[in-house]
Amino acid sequence: MKIELMVIGKTSARYLQEGIDNYVKRTNYYMPFDIRYIPDIKSTKAMTEEKQKEREGELFLNALTPGDVLVLLDERGKEMTSREFASYIDRKSVTVSKRLVFVV
Repeated sequence: MKIELMVIGKTSARYLQEGIDNYVKRTNYYMPFDIRYIPDIKSTKAMTEEKQKEREGELFLNALTPGDVLVLLDERGKEMTSREFASYIDRKSVTVSKRLVFVV
């Protein structure tokens, strides 16, 4: 199983990118992990917030492949402790054959 994190846009802050790169490197020691950056939508001033979310959702869905298991990370979602999250990943590593994709 491979884990992928999909996010809209890439940070321009160098110190944040260094931290992200370090995290990816450390995580790859335990299992394949990658971050996929979906490009920001251009010309959003004329778009409603709903339309922008819809377009971003389409970009995420287009990046998925058959067999992927999608997990949406949302502030209203279930909170987990580190141990609970590790247990969740462990269970998924047995049942997911391709990619476990987290979307922010």
